[in-house]
Amino acid sequence: MNSLVARYCLGEGEPPRYLAAMHTEVSSGELVFAGGGEPRHTLKFSDQSALYRHLRQLLASRLPVAAGGMMPGPVDEVAALIVVGCLEGPYVVLAWSGPGQWILREHIEGAEVWRKVADSADWVNVKLPLN
Repeated sequence: MNSLVARYCLGEGEPPRYLAAMHTEVSSGELVFAGGGEPRHTLKFSDQSALYRHLRQLLASRLPVAAGGMMPGPVDEVAALIVVGCLEGPYVVLAWSGPGQWILREHIEGAEVWRKVADSADWVNVKLPLN
């Protein structure tokens, strides 16, 4: 029996480009991106279908989604949208493990084994895939 394997990678300093925040109103909002040594970038959306379209593109491209720590973060919102069927995984989580230290983890439903990799370049996208 083959077990699903999820990868993870530890890093220090500036994390790669990631979805840092989701600000949503009733029918509009914005996605905020940070990291990668680039300035913060905001992408506005005008309705829920646009939000889901952007998030599907981000998940498919494997751009990391930030964990919130003590507060819910974008990864919690993505996970909730997966549970209710608006999105599908897998996805990549970016979490901080200490000052200037971070971890990237694949979230694959049913994965039973974690495999540490030295470089995330072959499984994580560090460029914004959105127009």
